[in-house]
Amino acid sequence: METKTGEQPPEDAVTDIWFSKNSVTVQYASGRASTIPLGWYPGLDRARRHQRRNFEICSNGRGIHWPELNLLLLA
Repeated sequence: METKTGEQPPEDAVTDIWFSKNSVTVQYASGRASTIPLGWYPGLDRARRHQRRNFEICSNGRGIHWPELNLLLLA
């Protein structure tokens, strides 16, 4: 992944996320991934599938924003 200026993101920048039935996995530029229980984030836990999929990686890869849920998580 490259930033808008064509630079490589920092290693701890979020590059992707995906959901399983009970968790969310965050992928970082370094290749590392963290899996977190959805129960830790009630807004995501209660959200519908389409709402979870509607996210933006923001803050130079340091945050994940769900506009429909008015939710921002910092990584």
